[in-house]
Amino acid sequence: MKKWLLLLIIFLAIGIGCLYFIVPARIRSQQNLKIAVNAKGFARNFSDQKRWSLWWPEKDAATTFDERKQTFYYNGNTYNILEKRMSSFIISVTSEKDSLLTELFFIPVKNDTVLLLWNAQQVTSLNPIKKLQVYFGNKKIMKDMNTIMKSLQTFYAIENNLYGVPIKKDKVSDSTLITTSVTTKGYPGVEYIYSLIDKLQAFAQKNGAKQTGHPMLNINTADSITYRTQVALPVDKKLKDEGNIYYRWMLGGGNILVAEVKGGTHSLNKAFMEMGNYIDDYRRTAPAIPFQSLVTDRRKEPDTSKWVTKLYWPVM
Repeated sequence: MKKWLLLLIIFLAIGIGCLYFIVPARIRSQQNLKIAVNAKGFARNFSDQKRWSLWWPEKDAATTFDERKQTFYYNGNTYNILEKRMSSFIISVTSEKDSLLTELFFIPVKNDTVLLLWNAQQVTSLNPIKKLQVYFGNKKIMKDMNTIMKSLQTFYAIENNLYGVPIKKDKVSDSTLITTSVTTKGYPGVEYIYSLIDKLQAFAQKNGAKQTGHPMLNINTADSITYRTQVALPVDKKLKDEGNIYYRWMLGGGNILVAEVKGGTHSLNKAFMEMGNYIDDYRRTAPAIPFQSLVTDRRKEPDTSKWVTKLYWPVM
């Protein structure tokens, strides 16, 4: 009996010794993943932690994200953003029994590729049972971290998710235009804009020209007080200038970015901003001003949420 007890003690001692050899005092782990995405655009989006709820794998907003505390939840664990750095986030991961400190890096590899590195370290215990609990708990968290990174990869693999609006590359088709512009104090109203469009339509009809597309609109301001409003109408033939109505020509077949937006001024301004980001991210040059193509007649549809507008931005 004593012999068996001695052997049991020896085996336990050997097992505990192996445990301390296999499981170090500090566990260091890493998850890594590459994402095929524009590096500059990804860095801008990923750095805004308010957007994390868009790609976080748990989609119940009530339990997924606490914006005030910068805290996310997944699979029973709490992910708390402690610090935002130039190219990484310091994140603590807390379970019911333990916690560990991690750092999630986003590293541009090429213009169209980003490498994610999620490093973690966790101190184990001298208690062999606690040491095993920490070890297996760490394995579970590493699996969850990999799931989170893959959710991030899947979301940003879709370019629309990077810019919040579907941006398509197209060719200029309506190249023959008539246009007029005015300067006003304050943002122009719908009726005023359409009075300018009516003026162009009457001019085209008087001169035997047919309208070939939706009315075009560009509004810009330098001080949010004075606004320059320019409207244009695509027509089927060149017309002579008359008064403050002018003939303009865009290079037919030239490159142009197109995005369709549903909504009012706020949605349109946001979409234009993202198109500007797209041009900057892909190092394109804009040889001409962007414009709205008014698909919906805004006089007939007072509900701005139902407005459909195509945004066009010529690029080189």
